[in-house]
Amino acid sequence: MKLSLNIAIVGAGIGGLTAAIALRAQGHQVTVYEQAAQFMRVGADINLTPNAVRALDGLDDAVAQGIRASGARPTFRISRDWDTGLETSRLPMGDTAEQRYGAPQLTIHRADVLAVMAAVVPAEAVVFSKRLRSLSQSEAGVELVFEDGQQALHDVVLGADGIHSNCLLYTSDAADE
Repeated sequence: MKLSLNIAIVGAGIGGLTAAIALRAQGHQVTVYEQAAQFMRVGADINLTPNAVRALDGLDDAVAQGIRASGARPTFRISRDWDTGLETSRLPMGDTAEQRYGAPQLTIHRADVLAVMAAVVPAEAVVFSKRLRSLSQSEAGVELVFEDGQQALHDVVLGADGIHSNCLLYTSDAADE
C-alpha cells in the first residue's frame, strides 16, 4: 500500500514548483503557498546546464517541451577576464553539448521557467498571498500559521522560500508509518 501524504510547500519559485510536480507525480496531495499575490516576471536569465535540463526532463513531458521551446541554445560558453574582456576559454555548447551530455545547455529567463512549471501544477494547488508566520508540530501534523491569521495542517512541510526562510522540513508521525 502506497502512502499518500498531504504536503505543504512554502514558496512557488523554481525549487518549490519542481518539488510540487515531482511529489504530485508520486501521488501526494500538494499545496504550494506563495507570499506574492501572483506570478510575476521577476529575475533574469539563467543558464541551465545539460544535467539540469535532463533533471527537468524527468519531471514531466510538458516541462521538457516548454523549457526547450522557451530557452535559447548558445553555441559556445565563453569566459572572459573581468577587467580586460580577454577571452580565457571557449566551450562548445549547442548541438555539441546535447550529443555529449544527452541534453542541451539552455539560457532562459527565470520567469519563463516558472511559467512552464506553473502550467503543469493545477491552479488550485497554488495559494497566493500566503506569507508564513510560524509552524509547529502537533499530534495531528504540522500546523502552519500565515501572516493573515489563516492556518493550515499538513503531514509534511517543505521550505522552498529562499535564503531567509523561517521553516524547516517537518514530518508528522503519520509520515513515519
